[in-house]
Amino acid sequence: MATAASVSGPGSMLLYAHPAAPYGSPRTNGTAYASEDQGRTFRPAHLPNGGAASFGYSAMTFMATGVVGLVYETADPGCTGASCQILFQSFTLPAASG
Repeated sequence: MATAASVSGPGSMLLYAHPAAPYGSPRTNGTAYASEDQGRTFRPAHLPNGGAASFGYSAMTFMATGVVGLVYETADPGCTGASCQILFQSFTLPAASG
């Protein structure tokens, strides 16, 4: 259900995405997090669909300087499962925190 991606060199960043719902809850609240200190700390970087929809298996990749691609499973109105469609979103990396 989770995915990670990293870019090294100046301005290196580690990204991690997963369903951020409480343990034991349905897989919802998908959130992508960014770390600029090799994974010691993370901050929210992107909320697919506002974070409220179901969020299943996912994959991320760096597409261009400062742009990330995220593909993930989610529900679809009228389907009977939590992962009836696959969506793609791109987002801009958050500005460095300091």
